[in-house]
Amino acid sequence: MRHQSASRANTSAVPPRPAAPTFRNTGAALPLGLISLWLALEGLSIAASVHGRSGAGPAPYTLVSQVLLHAAVALMAGRAVAAISGEARSLQWLLLLAGMIAAGYVFSGALEQTVATLTGLALGCALWWLLRHCAEPRRTTTLALLLLAAYTIGELAPFAMRDVPEPFIVAPFAEFTRGSALAVSHALLTTLYVFASILWLVRTNGVSPFATGIALAVIAAFLEALHILIIGRPPSITQPLLVLVLGALLQIPSRTLSPPRTAKKQSVAALQPRAASAPQITSATTATLHGVVIIAYIALIAYASLYPLTGWRAPAEPFWDLLSAPWQSRPSRSDLISNVLAYIPLGLMLGWRYRSHASPVMTVAIAGCVGAALSLSVEMVQTLLPARTPSTTDVLLNVGGTLMGACLASTFLGHAALAGTIRNLWNRWFRSGPLYEVGFAAFLLWVLSQWSPFVPSIDRQTIVEGLSAFWRTLQDPSLFRPYDSAAYALNIAGLGLLMSCLLKRGRPLVIPFAAVVAGVLAAKIFIASRQLSLEAACGLFIGAAVLAVAAHFPRKWRVYASVVCLTGGFAALELSPGSGTAQPFNWVPFAGEIENNLNGFANILAAIWPFLALGCLVNFVTSPRRRFEVASAGALVIAMLAFSLEWIQQFLPGRHGDVTTVLLAVCGWLVAWRWPPAKFDPS
Repeated sequence: MRHQSASRANTSAVPPRPAAPTFRNTGAALPLGLISLWLALEGLSIAASVHGRSGAGPAPYTLVSQVLLHAAVALMAGRAVAAISGEARSLQWLLLLAGMIAAGYVFSGALEQTVATLTGLALGCALWWLLRHCAEPRRTTTLALLLLAAYTIGELAPFAMRDVPEPFIVAPFAEFTRGSALAVSHALLTTLYVFASILWLVRTNGVSPFATGIALAVIAAFLEALHILIIGRPPSITQPLLVLVLGALLQIPSRTLSPPRTAKKQSVAALQPRAASAPQITSATTATLHGVVIIAYIALIAYASLYPLTGWRAPAEPFWDLLSAPWQSRPSRSDLISNVLAYIPLGLMLGWRYRSHASPVMTVAIAGCVGAALSLSVEMVQTLLPARTPSTTDVLLNVGGTLMGACLASTFLGHAALAGTIRNLWNRWFRSGPLYEVGFAAFLLWVLSQWSPFVPSIDRQTIVEGLSAFWRTLQDPSLFRPYDSAAYALNIAGLGLLMSCLLKRGRPLVIPFAAVVAGVLAAKIFIASRQLSLEAACGLFIGAAVLAVAAHFPRKWRVYASVVCLTGGFAALELSPGSGTAQPFNWVPFAGEIENNLNGFANILAAIWPFLALGCLVNFVTSPRRRFEVASAGALVIAMLAFSLEWIQQFLPGRHGDVTTVLLAVCGWLVAWRWPPAKFDPS
């Protein structure tokens, strides 16, 4: 009895953990202030549009930066509205406020500014509809990162460098005496809104606003320092000081701690650390992910269809005259291929999204209606751009591509027998789990990048052209490009090691994988505008030899070896010199891919698949508790690596750096972290 009582006494005497300091709730004051700032910001832009001035800051922003900024600002306004009216009614209030702002822009008469604002507001409302049900702190992190990214892009516009550096303005608010007061006020209000929103978000999650304000002030100072070299952007000390003041002001009420809570008796079992539960994927989160991907792809199609987004004009004829325009009798092969291929993924995604909600016929019909509405809307907007030529033939091709994708999705996903056969074949050869399927998708993307633009042909001219590069290099060895051969060897070895991690134990690897890769490379002979090169053949033999040796490593070491090979293959391909003169760096996303449709798809796929594979490999060996940190740090490292390699291309003959590769690399890496890995088997 004494032993039991002593045990109970020790249990009850365990000191409770000190209560963590919490910030005092200031109610609706800060959200109301943010909404007021948003309305004042848009009001200044409308006033500048009425007076014929640029309302986008001290320098003319590109339309892309305007759209992103309006979207991020509207998304943050949705969060502020939710703090006042509640999550359930936040979307209705946000749509009402956005409608009022849109009406003001419409009546201002500035067509270019109105289109950018309406697009940004619509995108912001759509993003808030998707994010309003996300759990904290992920929603807060997403909102803060989107705001900071949009602000950074806006601060770097118009992405044109000065010949002579601009002197830094060290006197606060001195820019009011050097430029338009309306433009400077707009810039300061934008800075105030963005950083006040971020500080409010971190404050609601218990993070010190002043410490965060110091970090944000450093970022603002770095961006202002870059203005020394950017045309039309005067560098000033005002923005960093403003951020510091905001952090200090928001820190003042947070010093008051909440009343201490009454310490409750805690048992020893209650103080033991709980085991981390594996993250679960629910149907709601999966549906949200599908919606985000579909909206992002629709936005990408609209951007590509309206590029370069400059020179807006009033249409000479009504929009509906497009429906009665004559058909294009003979579209070019590039237009035919690009218009069909661009909408096939949309049909696939819509077919996947609605496969469980409607019959296969209804699913195809829904996808066709969405594709037709999107294509017709884009073609009508093209009447406002002199650089674009609207055509009803494009609408027909786009709808055909959407229907093809929806039919493929309905065939493979709606046919129970076929889906069961594919699943049984997968279970016989590969490990079970969504992350393994994503890794296999990375290999399929590599195959598609080799076969783009997916136009088979068996005529003699195509076959001769497909073998011409191989034959010329055999006749003249000086044409051999070692960087390309190294890229092929490293990529094939890395993909083979990735497949070894996906296959079940005991399944053959080297010979079947080498045979499949050889078939993929040989099939390029029968695809228009594709060639089989001697570099690819040599890379196949070298990569297969490396794979034969590394396949006997433990599984964990195979993962590391695959990461090294894929990273080296990407670097070798990026540093491979071409023919011609060096080109300047391109800051406009997807500009090169839009101008060169046939090679654009291959470039996009080639930039995504290595980092999708890298994300899967690193995800395999990452602890569940550190997934978020590793994914975030890896995205930063990949962005820096891709940007460095693209920047070096400015000094290589025949190459030109492109920011599109950086964006696609980060996206490919992050997509792989959407699915948690199964229990890692090191054997």
